[in-house]
This record gives sequence, structure tokens and C-alpha cells, in this order.
Amino acid sequence: MSYFKIEDLYVRRGDFELNGVNFELERGDFLSIIGKTGSGKTLLLETIAGIYKHKGRVFLDGIDITNTPLEKRRIGLVYQDFMLFNHLSVKQNLLYSKYRDEDLYRDIVDIFGLKRLLNRKPKNLSGGEKQKVAIARALISRPKLLLLDEPLSSIDFSFRYIFIEFLKEVHKRFDLTTIYVTHNLKEALSLSNKCGVLIDGKLVQFGHTKDVFERPTSKAVAEFLGFKNVLPCELIGLKDCYFSVSPYDVNLEGKGDFKIKARVISVSPKENANLVKMEVKNGVIYAYSHKALKGDVLIGFNKSKVVFFKE
Repeated sequence: MSYFKIEDLYVRRGDFELNGVNFELERGDFLSIIGKTGSGKTLLLETIAGIYKHKGRVFLDGIDITNTPLEKRRIGLVYQDFMLFNHLSVKQNLLYSKYRDEDLYRDIVDIFGLKRLLNRKPKNLSGGEKQKVAIARALISRPKLLLLDEPLSSIDFSFRYIFIEFLKEVHKRFDLTTIYVTHNLKEALSLSNKCGVLIDGKLVQFGHTKDVFERPTSKAVAEFLGFKNVLPCELIGLKDCYFSVSPYDVNLEGKGDFKIKARVISVSPKENANLVKMEVKNGVIYAYSHKALKGDVLIGFNKSKVVFFKE
């Protein structure tokens, strides 16, 4: 049996709804939920944590926790804005949970390097220090599941790589199962072994991170992931699908399994080559070239370089 599982989760808040969310995780998985702002990522975490009532079922460590109150779920939730108690010291924040483990507290203070901060108030901490305290506080209660909501969004850009490595180490050292919400694709790629794409309240793709990023199952996911040259398959003689090919794999001498007539619209010099924008029957396609092209051209690309998906 899976360690964590959601079955047909449905929750509505105002005019927005999460509809029919299903997925499961094994113990030790690190799942990134990616999606644009407003796609329902935070609402999903809050519902898992038990903040909102919902339809569907939630299982954790073999137990149905659907109707278990928030305070008894043993789930740690860390928000992007830290949610620390500003009137309390760092030490008081860390020991706030009724499930706190005094031995674990001492270990975490040492591991997280928080000893020098214990008597400070949150207002006197940097963004990175605040986030460390927030995560440490969640871990001291020994959660069965850790939820992280955009934890790097308030951290200085130059410090983010260091914090990503810190999160990896924490996940491994404490044998955590983690769900991490972000709109940053690089963070998801770097941190997670599983990935889910949330679009307008629906989990439209879920799987191993590498598979999701390399093989989107729909046009919407491909466009969100930044795939270039997303075009209808009619352009290459196929029906009822879309395809994408990297600008680096488009041959401007007409070589390849698929050949398309195109007209050059513009040529933009880039660092190592020109980016050629071309008009085709059903849209626009881009390619890189060292030549200054113009007019009509025949382009080609191999089937092995094409990713196919549905609308």
C-alpha cells in the first residue's frame, strides 16, 4: 500500500475549485507540485493539511485521515511567508508545538545552525534564517508528511542554490516524505523525484519528474513547461494531436523524416547562432542557424526528436 494517497479530492473556495485530484506517494518521495499562480497549489496543500473540508479521501501511512482534525494529522505545513510568531523568540517558536520532541529539538538546532539565533525575534532574521526556523519548527513535531509552500520565494536569489542543497540534505537526513509547491521549474527539477502539474484546479499530469519534463501529455503542460514549436500534427500529416520539436533540432536544409515549407519572418542574432522565426501553415516555428536566411525555405526534423501529445 502507498504511504500517502489522495482519492478524488474535491474542494471549493469561492469561485475556485480543486476537482478530482488523485495521486499517491511512497515513503521518502519528494513531490513537486508545479503550476502558475492561481492554479490551486496552496489550496491543495492546505486541504491535505486539514484546513478545509473536502470530498474525496486522504490516506497517510496506511490510515484514512479524511476526517482527522488538522491538529492530529501529524502533517507539517510551512508557508512562503514563514508564519512565525513575531512576539516570540526563535527558541519559543521552535518549541511551540505540543508534539515537540526535546531531544530532536537539540539535534535540529545543531543541524540547522540555529544556536546563535535562539534568543532573537523573527524581525531580526534574514529571509533564509526565517525559513530555516519555520522548517525546523515543523520537523520538531516529527511530521509524517512535510508540506512546503513556495519556500524559496522570499529568499534572496543568490542564496537559493545553497538553500536547495540544504532542503535536499534535510529531506534525506530526516527520512521525510515531502510535497513541495512551486512555479519555479528549476527548483522542481533539482529537488523532486515525482512531479505533478496543476492547471486550473486539475492535476493534469503526474509521474516521475524526468518523464513529466521530457514527455508532457498535453499541449497545456508542454506550453507551461516552456516547450518551443508547439504545433498541430496536421502540419506533418498526422491527425488529432500536437507535437513539439526543439529549435536546435530543426534542420534548415530540409533534412529529416518530416519536411515542411516555411517562410522566414525574422532573423535575430543570439550569442552562438541566429534565431530564425518562420511562418508555417498552422503557426510559427523557430530554429537556430549560422546563416542569414530569408524568403521561402524547406525545413526538416527527425521523428526521434519530436514529442507528441494531445490537446
